[in-house]
Amino acid sequence: MLPRRTTCSLLLLLALAAAASSGPARAQEGGGGPQVKQLQSFNGPWRVHTGDLPLGASPNLDDSVWQQIDLSAVKGKNMTDAQGVAWFRALIPKQDLPTDAALLVAPLADGCQIFVNGAKVADCNQLPGPNHYTHRGILVHLADSSLGSPLLVAIRIDHAQNIRSGAFGLAKGSVLVGSSAVLADYRTARDAERFYRYLPQTLLCVGELLGGAVLLLAFAFDRSSREYLWFAAFLWLDGSASLMSCFDGVYPIIGPAWQDWGNIFGLVARYALLIGFLASFTRTRMNWAVRGYQVALLIAPEVILAAHLHKLAWNIPQSAFLALQLPFVVGSLAFLALQWRRGNRDAALLLPSFLLANGIEILGLTGLIPGNFRIGTRFHYEWDDLSMFFFLVSIAPVMIARHRRTTMKHAQTSAELEAAREVQQQLVVPAVDVPGFRIESAYAPAKHVGGDFFRVVPVEDGSVLVVVGDVSGKGLKAAMTVSAIMGALQDYSSSRPAEVLAHINRVLYGRVSGFVTCCAALIATDGAMTLANAGNPAPYRNGEEIAVEPGLPLGMLAENAYAETHYRIAPGDRLTFVSDGVVEAKNAQGELYGFERTQTISCQSAYTIAKAAAQFGQEDDITVVTLARERVEAVADARNAVPALSV
Repeated sequence: MLPRRTTCSLLLLLALAAAASSGPARAQEGGGGPQVKQLQSFNGPWRVHTGDLPLGASPNLDDSVWQQIDLSAVKGKNMTDAQGVAWFRALIPKQDLPTDAALLVAPLADGCQIFVNGAKVADCNQLPGPNHYTHRGILVHLADSSLGSPLLVAIRIDHAQNIRSGAFGLAKGSVLVGSSAVLADYRTARDAERFYRYLPQTLLCVGELLGGAVLLLAFAFDRSSREYLWFAAFLWLDGSASLMSCFDGVYPIIGPAWQDWGNIFGLVARYALLIGFLASFTRTRMNWAVRGYQVALLIAPEVILAAHLHKLAWNIPQSAFLALQLPFVVGSLAFLALQWRRGNRDAALLLPSFLLANGIEILGLTGLIPGNFRIGTRFHYEWDDLSMFFFLVSIAPVMIARHRRTTMKHAQTSAELEAAREVQQQLVVPAVDVPGFRIESAYAPAKHVGGDFFRVVPVEDGSVLVVVGDVSGKGLKAAMTVSAIMGALQDYSSSRPAEVLAHINRVLYGRVSGFVTCCAALIATDGAMTLANAGNPAPYRNGEEIAVEPGLPLGMLAENAYAETHYRIAPGDRLTFVSDGVVEAKNAQGELYGFERTQTISCQSAYTIAKAAAQFGQEDDITVVTLARERVEAVADARNAVPALSV
């Protein structure tokens, strides 16, 4: 919504700037009648009363005892009371006024009421839109300007602002008198002048908003790079707050309270976002002191504004902002320099940008450089805009280089994961039937590659060895451990479950940072089964969990013996081996799939079990292997169905 409003307002102000060129011409039109002043600044004499006065606008009020001033002759004189209220009264002679006489009043105050001959003709608080500081001026038409005695103009100033010259609330040129048409054109020309003054800052703000949008898109494609999110938030906060300030200087669109809050929040809270950006970009953790300072930067604007609105501190001292800003300005440079000395390459990339921007900030905060600069005769900018401009220009190549490096790293990682997936597909192949046994398998990694593994090995005597396990962790590191395990199983000759687990344990010890759970089972053709378990979920037989001797996971001790448990599997019995990814599946409410659900569904096919756990809420790799011992008749029929080879 904001960019569209920005575009419309810029187009409107450009039209106003074009129309302003006709203002001076109209001001010079005199016609053939008597010469009158089409436009003049009325600086006094004004009579001023400090504080509020119920009858301050009455024509019958004797104001001869009030202090008399000329706005062009005084220098920043405070004529208001503690609440910032004062009354200004003056008599404007009418002999030199045109027939369409009007006033253009632009007091430097949050509120004002204007009276002519005792009647209220304008109220700042009743304007159709926000008019903070009444920058544009209030056009007041004067009826019957060609008749009668001088006009009594009374202005009540509320919440006056500090000015360099004049009395608080009114300055030289704050009250103009002349032709209403000329005054309207003059106001339009002044709008255009302010527009050109704020144009560089406006373009900078629009650039910040566009840059923030680009960074948000980059973060959407790479959620691990939170520095994009932090810097996008910084750009949007600083850009939107500064843009509102630009509008306030030309044609306000929000009220005074919101404008004050936006200015203060944008000025102070932006440093909290830069702290998060620095921590994310340099891959460092913030300590409690830095986090406390970050929170203080977010809370301080609300405290300052509350004190301002409740008149606890009417004029906020510059030292309050300096106390909030200076720790970041100096601390960020010290942090980056220290990280650079420690070998942090990312800190070295950011240091020149922050050194340039913070150097200008320090010079501006301490008053060593002027607050306003000019580009030609129309364009103005402040030292804060200069600091932001050089900061963005210098940091843009750093962000682009960082994005390019991150993109290349992700591409390389994706290629490695794809290669690992292909290798894993060759190592962890789907199970096939073995004479005497019907075997099914299902394998569903949680990521591109998984840390689960299984192996079904036919033995020469007709028995079958089933090994099912899970490597702690996920991703490429776990997949590399799986490759080592499958290689160890490939070359090992023994089929005894306890010896198989002990062999894998010796291979893994000292080579992996985590651990591996595993269950090994040897099932003979006559149904004799030997089990050994190393921390893996126990298998199920015909829907019932089998009791097995416990054992430590693999890779934790250099040497470890594993106990064996013996069972006999009858023809038609069904065994189900699962990894903990089935049991630990978790739904959106945080409920685990659990052992009871696993046991209930354990008689289903491997695919059905794996699919049910994944749909419940997959958290880890899922592996399911089912084995059913065939009846003797089925085995004999299968053997008789195989045709004999003829010689």
